[in-house]
Amino acid sequence: MNATTATTRQSKGFYKLSMLQCIGFGSGDLAQNLIYQTISMYLLFFYTNVYGLDPAVAAVMFLIVRIVDVIWDPLVGTFVDKHDPKLGKYRAYLILGGIPLTAFAILCFWNGFSGSLFYAYFTYVGLSMCYTLVNVPYGALNASLTRDTAEITKLTSVRMFMANVGGLAVGMGIPMILKYFDPSETTDMSMSDSAWFATMTLYGCIGLALLIFCFSQCRERVVMDKSETENVKVSDLWMEFVHNRPLRILAFFFITAFAMMAIGNAAGAYYINYNLSGSAEKLSIFMGLGSIPAFIFMPMIPAIKRMVGKKGMFYIFLITAIIGMAMLYAISVIPALRKH
Repeated sequence: MNATTATTRQSKGFYKLSMLQCIGFGSGDLAQNLIYQTISMYLLFFYTNVYGLDPAVAAVMFLIVRIVDVIWDPLVGTFVDKHDPKLGKYRAYLILGGIPLTAFAILCFWNGFSGSLFYAYFTYVGLSMCYTLVNVPYGALNASLTRDTAEITKLTSVRMFMANVGGLAVGMGIPMILKYFDPSETTDMSMSDSAWFATMTLYGCIGLALLIFCFSQCRERVVMDKSETENVKVSDLWMEFVHNRPLRILAFFFITAFAMMAIGNAAGAYYINYNLSGSAEKLSIFMGLGSIPAFIFMPMIPAIKRMVGKKGMFYIFLITAIIGMAMLYAISVIPALRKH
């Protein structure tokens, strides 16, 4: 491609991105996973085994927060479309939402108001709302960097790789860091409340630094102007949902998939704690195993896609996930059946 052609393509939004820019963009997903995966995997366990909430009360709280998300998410999407902060239409929220997100994440693991249901609701709802404020605009950020589909594919690949690094760092890292901050010989994974607070403070600060790095490396050069978004309404999403059958099917799939993932993440700490002596080493291995397959299969995705197509690839991974969940359930149940 000669210089004239490259200049012409860039003038139309087809920008080429450096590897540093791709890593910078991907660091945003790494940051969010360091914070939110910690919440997904360990917050319920912290609430019931350290903070002192009744499991039923905690379960109701998690349901209510998800309902709040259903209402809050489209509001954030509409707000982001209609506004253009000075720091950038999408990247601005890495800072504007990232700072309170980090604060709420750390406060969720603070035991200063032990057993207070109001405090638990306040911090968890605040965290969930701030996460949406970061995650929704971040999801649109890659399309504002370039229109080149090859570059967007590269951005997505780097993002997914770094997201899985974050999941691995949380799954395997959190139990070991908890053990570092609470080196007692206890086998109970409840640990001390100060160990949980110190661990979340560490992960939260690293996450915020990564969000700032993402902000510094992302330049928005393909952004819709106000005239293109002035008619965007919250009701547009619901109308599209009502009239678009494929969207409803896709939504049902994601609801089911994320529900299965959430149950698996939240139940892991309990299973290890009550069935396998609750050691940090065992929990670290168990939680980390879920992230390792992603590093194996991700390089294979382009080849699988060429062989069977997008739809075929979807079914392959869906069936694999169902078999994996069934095996996990069977392995968990067999010891109990043998006792009877």
